[in-house]
Amino acid sequence: MILGQMGFLKNLSKKCLVIEMIFYVYMSPEVIQDANNGGPFAMDSLIGILRGFIQNCCVLEFEDNRLQKAVFNNVNQLPPSDARKGIMTLLGVLKKQNRFICNLVPNYNVESINILDVDDQVESTLLDFLLAGKNEMSTFSAKVETASLGNYNQSRFESQRSNLASNGRVFQDGELEQLEFLEEVLKKAFIHSKRIEICDGIFGEQFGDEFEYTFSKLFKWLSKELIELDCFEKIIIYCRKPSVNRVHYMKTQLSDLKSAERSNIKIEIRFYQLNGSQHAPKPLPHDRFIITDQIALTIGRGMDFLNKKTKKNRNTTIHCCMKDDFTKSINTFSNCTIESLII
Repeated sequence: MILGQMGFLKNLSKKCLVIEMIFYVYMSPEVIQDANNGGPFAMDSLIGILRGFIQNCCVLEFEDNRLQKAVFNNVNQLPPSDARKGIMTLLGVLKKQNRFICNLVPNYNVESINILDVDDQVESTLLDFLLAGKNEMSTFSAKVETASLGNYNQSRFESQRSNLASNGRVFQDGELEQLEFLEEVLKKAFIHSKRIEICDGIFGEQFGDEFEYTFSKLFKWLSKELIELDCFEKIIIYCRKPSVNRVHYMKTQLSDLKSAERSNIKIEIRFYQLNGSQHAPKPLPHDRFIITDQIALTIGRGMDFLNKKTKKNRNTTIHCCMKDDFTKSINTFSNCTIESLII
């Protein structure tokens, strides 16, 4: 028993060192029933948890969508109330933002959900946290931190999740090896995506050195790491239009990169150029974004976050943000001429 507890604490200690910006969680349908049986406070607690999940979490789902069916069915059975409406709305946001990741393998011999099927796949699916029904708590191994509705707010996971959601993560120059940075910080944001959009106004003007190096390492890594590469649509880069020579250089280098990697990932560059007075603000926002079909991140220094000489990260700050922040920023430059380059 003591050895088991030591293993559990060791596992939690490792989890506390994880620095990814996006977390993978699982929520048992039993939690909905626990909230109903626990009264108004429990319902409010569940609403708070779901709001937190929307900030920076993806919910692992089974390949046949049985989790969503069970969760939504349990919510529909709740007595009519503002709380039920709120829970349904928040689950709808998660669904709309493609936050249900269908990579759990179900037991196809039965239609019901066995929570142990999730426990068995914790490591292969990179699960960070499991929110279980109170009657399920005694059935788990020590592979991942687990909590029920009643003690979720005391979990180490929630402390870490909320801190990163509020404060982001500041990386000092040379803090991580480049592959470690990609794996620990960006992997869970990218590996299930079908579309990645990068907004960095000076990417085109400064393409070369760290900008070119960072993108090439990111592209090579994505070509190997994307789980559903055949379903991946494209990478879109929003940047200000550079000189003709720089455009030609970008096209040549990126074409060579795709050829070297034998990759079919489409790259689309959208060049923004002012139509009116040259004294107007430069097109595209100062903020730099990386957006997928699930999440949005702000990247403090932009797309030169890897150092070509040291093979480590450069100083940068990464925050989760709302996709609407990116959309609003892009839409403010609707008066610009936009040229697309497909590679």
